[in-house]
Amino acid sequence: MNRLIVFISLFFLIPMYGNLSAFAGEYPFNEPWREESFMEEASRNKAIRERVGDQSILNMAFIKGIKFFQNVISPVDGDRCPMYPSCSEYGIQALKKHGPFLGFVMIADRLIHERDEMTYAPTVIVNGMRRYYDPVENNDFWLSEK
Repeated sequence: MNRLIVFISLFFLIPMYGNLSAFAGEYPFNEPWREESFMEEASRNKAIRERVGDQSILNMAFIKGIKFFQNVISPVDGDRCPMYPSCSEYGIQALKKHGPFLGFVMIADRLIHERDEMTYAPTVIVNGMRRYYDPVENNDFWLSEK
C-alpha cells in the first residue's frame, strides 16, 4: 500500500512541479508565445472562419432552402413580410454573416419579433411600398465579434 501511495505521489507531484517552472520567469508570455502572436492568430482564425463559414454544406443547404422558398413558394403565396430586407433575404444575410447555427437562431428570432418590430422600427419606402427597416446589423450587436 505504501508503494502505491509513493508511486501516485511521484506520478502527480513531479509533473506539477515541472510545470510550475514555466512561470518562474518575469512574464509568462515569452517568445515564441507573445500576447501579440495570440491576437494575430485569433484574427487569422476569424478571417478563415468568415471565408469557410459561407462554404459549409449545412449553410449552403439552408441558403438553397431559402432560395427555393423565394423562387417557388413566395410567388404563389404572396409577399407577406413587412420588413426590409424581407424575412427570406434577412435569413440569407444572417447565414452568410454568422454561419448555420447562429444564423438559424437569428432567423427564428426575426420571425418571432417581426410584429413587435413594427412599433418602433424606422420606415423606408422600397419599390413604392412602406417597409420597416430591420437589418442583420441591428440584431447582432450583442455578439462580441463582428
